[in-house]
Amino acid sequence: MLPKGRPENWEPPHDAFTSVFPEDWPEVAISAIGVQIAPGGDGAGLVQALAALFTSDGGPLHVEQSEAQERFGFKETLFFAYWRSPEQFRQWTDQAAVRALFGQPLTGLVGLWSETSCAATELIDPNYSMDGVRWGFSRYVPRKLEKEHFYYGSMRRRMAGRARLPGASAGAGFAVTRNGSVIEGVSKDHSCTIRSVVGLSLCSPAQRRDFIDGVYPAYARAADYLARSRAESGCFSARLCTEVHGAIDAGIDSSFLGYFASLDALEAWVHNHPTHDDIIASALSVLQRHQFQMPINLGHEVLVSRPGGLHLVYNNCHAETGLLPLLNETSGT
Repeated sequence: MLPKGRPENWEPPHDAFTSVFPEDWPEVAISAIGVQIAPGGDGAGLVQALAALFTSDGGPLHVEQSEAQERFGFKETLFFAYWRSPEQFRQWTDQAAVRALFGQPLTGLVGLWSETSCAATELIDPNYSMDGVRWGFSRYVPRKLEKEHFYYGSMRRRMAGRARLPGASAGAGFAVTRNGSVIEGVSKDHSCTIRSVVGLSLCSPAQRRDFIDGVYPAYARAADYLARSRAESGCFSARLCTEVHGAIDAGIDSSFLGYFASLDALEAWVHNHPTHDDIIASALSVLQRHQFQMPINLGHEVLVSRPGGLHLVYNNCHAETGLLPLLNETSGT
């Protein structure tokens, strides 16, 4: 396993890279926006409407499309939309066409949801196993080689604003509003969002097969544990997604989206839980079989949002969708 804490005179066993945001880019926003389809439903119309709005004036910097793994028989087509600032995200959501789409009275077999994390760039950890990546904010900011990785605690150490990080928090407070089939929530506490990715396009067929067979089951077990153990893990929502290479090919194959009560809660799972140990052990086993010569595109974006920085909208979604259970608990339904 990885060392806990930074060893003295540390030299990591492999290279890694981080994005460097310029001083005139103080904040960002990332939205996960999904169309939820129950068995027998057809969400093509909503997907097309969303795609059109993304390309309208004031839309995001870019969008990456995914398919979420089924839960409770539902399928989800979701989009990761990257915004230069929370203000640009708010300006987009204030457009009449966007308000109309998310506020329409949906019924039946199709739902629509949006989860947006806003954060100061000093409280983001974008980390990559290779240079030249093209997903997320790496498309817009330069990267540099860094040596603070491959030990537990490095994620926090890489954040420029780590001295201003909050302590552990229950992180479950939301201001909730309802309007027909739509329920919205804004966080009252700090929260922590992680999107981690795997890209295997540069691997040989044998390498790709070995990684999928050897490591993906560990990812699935971890996501299942996190999705079912909110009180124990401090994880409010966990999804595994398969990337769709559409208008933008971000060079990745799959991703994990998780919302935690705090960076402390994310670190506690990463540092101490058997499901994360299993991911590390499985990956190292596969890498060792290939003499650690596998060009795997691994990385993550971790964002710590201040109070008011997590914005949620759910329209006609099943009760276990994302962070919707927390909003229902808050509003007493």
